[in-house]
Amino acid sequence: MNRDQEVKRTVEAIEQAKVAIAADRPERADQPAVVASVPEIERTEVAKHEQGEVVKTKTYTKADFVIRLGERQLHELGSVTIARYVAKVVDAESPVHLDEVVHRITELAGLKRAGSRIQKAVSNAIGYASRKGEILKKKNFLWSPNQDEVVVRDRSELESSSRKYEYVPQEELLETIRQIVESSYSVTKDILVAESFKVLGFHRVTGKAQAVFDNALRQGLREELFSEQDNLIVSQ
Repeated sequence: MNRDQEVKRTVEAIEQAKVAIAADRPERADQPAVVASVPEIERTEVAKHEQGEVVKTKTYTKADFVIRLGERQLHELGSVTIARYVAKVVDAESPVHLDEVVHRITELAGLKRAGSRIQKAVSNAIGYASRKGEILKKKNFLWSPNQDEVVVRDRSELESSSRKYEYVPQEELLETIRQIVESSYSVTKDILVAESFKVLGFHRVTGKAQAVFDNALRQGLREELFSEQDNLIVSQ
């Protein structure tokens, strides 16, 4: 039973109790009515998939601060300074693709595009921040060293340049798949790939998306997070 059902059931029980009390003991004019209070229940943002169940999600939030260049060019700031900005971006968007970090640093500095010198400067800064332990680099993604769980994020509000299948970490896609399979018990691969990317904020599934999905699905099967039976992905 999900939280909404629990709340509904609790409220109905309270209302029934109030009716029963009123019938057994009519209120006197000099006595205030007894009003039952319902404790607040913390709600988790969820996204419904085709099977009608829910996946825990949060909105993808971009880093939001200003890089002031003054009279200098972005690539002239030096690795130590740019590394601080990289760490702030990663802290806000972890895990985040390397290309997105370059784009975000450029954007926050008020520039429209990253030339080769900016790309090299940010790459050097990423290396510096990684060696200092301020960020963690896993393949093409940067993670905050303080992140201890994978969060499923809805990218539907991002601009198209930031909403790319390859910008979704395999760990996040795998967690999306796991939650959908768990809530559905069993689901076909075709539905699973479409619903996984729908939850992540994508409107359609391309060949590139299918390849990204297949990699995550194989990993989940290897780790026995779910199993495959007659073209169905089944919850463990």
